[in-house]
Amino acid sequence: MNLKKIGYVLAVLLVGVGILALSPKSLTSNEQSLDDKNRWVLGILNGALQNFHYDPEEMNDEYSKKAFDKFLTYLDNGKVLFIQEDIDQLKVYETKVDDLVKLVSLDLFNVAYELYRKRTEEQEKYTEKFLSKPFNFSKEEVLETDSKKILYAKNKKELKNRWRKLLKYQVLSMATSAKRLQEEAHTKNDTVTLKSWKVLEQNARKKLLKTYKNRYHRNKQKGDKYALRAFYNSIVNTYDPHTVYFPPKDQENFNIQISGRLEGIGATLQPNEDGLISVVRIVPGSASWKQGDLKAGDLILKVAQGSEIPVDVTDMPLDEAVQLIRGKKGTEVRLTVHKKSSGEEVIIPIIRDVVEIEESYAKSVIIEDKENNKKIGFINLPQFYADFSRRGGRRCATDMRKELNKMNAEGVDGVIIDLRFNGGGSLQDVVEIGGLFVDKGPIVQSKSRGARTIPYNDDDKGETLYDGPLMIMVSEESASASEILAAAIQDYKRGIVVGVPTYGKGTVQTIAELDKMAPDEAKIYRPLGALKFTNATFYRIDGTTTQKVGVTPDIIIPTVGNYAANREGTYSNALPSTTVNRALGYQERNGYIENLEELKKASEKRVVNNETFQLIEEYANVLKNRQEDTEVVLTVEGMEKERAEMKKTNKKYEVINKEVIESLVLTPLPQDAVVANDTTQNASIQQWYKSIRKDVAVKEAINIMSGMKDKRQKQ
Repeated sequence: MNLKKIGYVLAVLLVGVGILALSPKSLTSNEQSLDDKNRWVLGILNGALQNFHYDPEEMNDEYSKKAFDKFLTYLDNGKVLFIQEDIDQLKVYETKVDDLVKLVSLDLFNVAYELYRKRTEEQEKYTEKFLSKPFNFSKEEVLETDSKKILYAKNKKELKNRWRKLLKYQVLSMATSAKRLQEEAHTKNDTVTLKSWKVLEQNARKKLLKTYKNRYHRNKQKGDKYALRAFYNSIVNTYDPHTVYFPPKDQENFNIQISGRLEGIGATLQPNEDGLISVVRIVPGSASWKQGDLKAGDLILKVAQGSEIPVDVTDMPLDEAVQLIRGKKGTEVRLTVHKKSSGEEVIIPIIRDVVEIEESYAKSVIIEDKENNKKIGFINLPQFYADFSRRGGRRCATDMRKELNKMNAEGVDGVIIDLRFNGGGSLQDVVEIGGLFVDKGPIVQSKSRGARTIPYNDDDKGETLYDGPLMIMVSEESASASEILAAAIQDYKRGIVVGVPTYGKGTVQTIAELDKMAPDEAKIYRPLGALKFTNATFYRIDGTTTQKVGVTPDIIIPTVGNYAANREGTYSNALPSTTVNRALGYQERNGYIENLEELKKASEKRVVNNETFQLIEEYANVLKNRQEDTEVVLTVEGMEKERAEMKKTNKKYEVINKEVIESLVLTPLPQDAVVANDTTQNASIQQWYKSIRKDVAVKEAINIMSGMKDKRQKQ
């Protein structure tokens, strides 16, 4: 059964989940209300997971404790909101979460949210009090920044003191940074006035108070939405790290992320320090870019749908404002904007259009290495994107085929695919991409709950689009689909995998819309959101797993984040590692890379003797130690000493990303010629080229590829 059919069957099966798991009798007969909607969501989530999750939780006291702890962590991750008395009050529910879920009861949420709201209001009051007067930085105090190392405050007095110290730390950090910046400016220009510490500290307090006031205001506007999302996710995320509930807005954002496509104006927005919505960037080729009036730095004050009455967005949460600005292609939105350039207020009409986020898509360049006299095709694939929402939607498998055709036309000596920051994506597309490099056979195996192991085969039997030297670059951030491709290339001995061990995600997720699972009587509450849940595990074609273990490269190329990174195995709720039988129908290409051991030894020698790689190894350990050192001293002297040491350390290691590798010459492929007047897109591409020229890992990958000997054996 192909992936599309599996998706269809799953969708059909899920339609019945709500009916099976949650009948109208399960709910109270109260009049329709928001509580009814929330209970429907809870019931449908539980029904879906119990019926279709790969490894459903047994609903017992152990599950309850895990879900309870997650809920508290979501609400008060820093332990700066609740006191022990609150936790004791809530603990009556600690072993009853399973029963509440079965009864579709929101009792725990209602009690917890009332406490959350009450404590937040109290915190708002003493935040203003603490920030109304100077902090005493001559008094040496220590703040523990890792909440896992501290208990909940015993009482309100202890809680207030903990919050005071956190505010003190934030003010100290902001004022110290401002002091350093003005000193650097004064060094360059002695006419710059140096403000006293008293003024810098006062300015930091004012700025921080404004930030918190905006935050509390936004929280009040959102009401219980954040806490509800936290509650649902404490219920579902207990199953495994990748099972998540998406409220309707988050569902839309996830769809945009995986497809790299949306309908709107094509502007990157963020709130500024005053809480106003600022334009950060205009996407090249987008509706805003074509219209031409909206610029980076402009502030959006009001939003109107065509000729309708404008809605003031000055105090609106960013996600809600974005919902007003986005819209269907061909519709008009009118933005009332404060122009950065002139200071005047203007109305800018924009006809919405499709926005494609080019940074999400595959891109390539030819790298000529003068030292080795080789011409290498370099392809960067940021994610395994796929737009299944429409016929002919953009997919990475299609784009990868195009990139490889370009490489074949240029007659490259080898191809490097960079998956170092690729967190995964479409399973169907990674199977198709794997098939571009092998003649025939399976690419990955998958096992659903209670089912037999199924191989996913290369459908293009006998067709290998690219048969030359191949390398996959991976890092600690390469996950899921990235690991599937790297593992398949490794298992077939089709090419070489270089980098550091990958993330270790060996599970498959699917998206189920709650609207489609809801029975008729619940449809009045739509939209209900969506559930991303683990419905299968995948395995390498040799039968082993990547779950919690990742893919170990053939040749190690150090990265800065390797030692300090969180991987799948660091999560207590990660599914276990298991194995299955070796897949039938695949044959290793023995001897394809006939000198792998020789390449490995040569690379190890280069890395050991390369100053930049040694700095990378050192810096990785420095970052790991910084993660473990979680106490800060709250004095000016202590902060300045810490900053000075950090500056000195960073200065030592900044060469890692500064030196240009002169032997690397980058040449755009003829098909990728940038339109001359598209200066923004051209600048983006040039920035990518610049980063490659400074990337010592790319240089080492090319050194390895230049020494590869392959027999081109077709089997």
